[in-house]
Amino acid sequence: MKDKEPGNNPLVSIVVTTYNSAKYVLETLESCKNQTYENIELVITDDASDDQTVKICEEWLSKNKERFSGVKIVKAETNSGISPNLNRGVHAAKGEWVKTVAGDDILLPNCVADYIDFIHETDEDAKLLASRVISFRVDENGNRIETRDSPNDVVFNRSLTPRDQYELTLRTVSVSVISIFFLRSSFLEIGGCDERFPMYEDKPLLINYLRSGTKYYYLNKFTFMRRMHSESITGKGELIVSSWKINSFYPVHFEYVYNDLMLFEKAAFRYEYYVHLLLFRLKFKQHSFYQKVTAKLFQLPAIVIKSLSKKRITKKYSSN
Repeated sequence: MKDKEPGNNPLVSIVVTTYNSAKYVLETLESCKNQTYENIELVITDDASDDQTVKICEEWLSKNKERFSGVKIVKAETNSGISPNLNRGVHAAKGEWVKTVAGDDILLPNCVADYIDFIHETDEDAKLLASRVISFRVDENGNRIETRDSPNDVVFNRSLTPRDQYELTLRTVSVSVISIFFLRSSFLEIGGCDERFPMYEDKPLLINYLRSGTKYYYLNKFTFMRRMHSESITGKGELIVSSWKINSFYPVHFEYVYNDLMLFEKAAFRYEYYVHLLLFRLKFKQHSFYQKVTAKLFQLPAIVIKSLSKKRITKKYSSN
């Protein structure tokens, strides 16, 4: 059992994952520096960037390393993807707890302190926590436009078991995984991120936690800002169905989600997959009104079934 005395200030490792992050990484690093919590190790793990990311990080660390209890940069020789990069960072970390952040996102100043306070206040042996997230983009005039998430009320239900949360997560009723804060030893125990899926790390990680019997605890505070832009992995591109959706999203869901769905949900999932595969091969585009309407009509049966399934599972666990 972890020491939860009020005076306990465990070492927290912030693991910054970067790949060609030169445009935004200074803002990310400054958000790590500006944490109100003091006992922080900063680990930057770079996935073989071919821009100035590493140079920028090294120069920033030379000026700001005294702020942290320890600093290090982990450099990959070849680009391997998000999952291996995150694994390298967590393995290199020394902290009892870990907060991850991509090199284009931002931690709010009280992020780490809010999590540690929550851990001290709960009577339960929390190992995995999540919070609310602010998504933002910067318009052509330099103005920041923010959208605050509105999680389904069911995620606040503290009586849910890991199995309950697993059933919800299968049907996309879950937390913003990018916000998670976790006990480093628990991450290592479940094997970390599944490197078979290098570009989709968060869904397998959460499901593996839940399958191992580790539940997540939900902090009803904003701790994290996610940058939305066209350069991000899941950012909207020209096509209605992205290459990432076909090559990462669906393989992960077939591996981690499909087998535990009900028969009618499996049918809807397969229908959705084949429709998306068709739309991807036909190169249906976002800016074409005709193609967008046609795509929506093709997807409608799966959308309806998924919506009903989500409502059913949410009602079931909201009544606990």
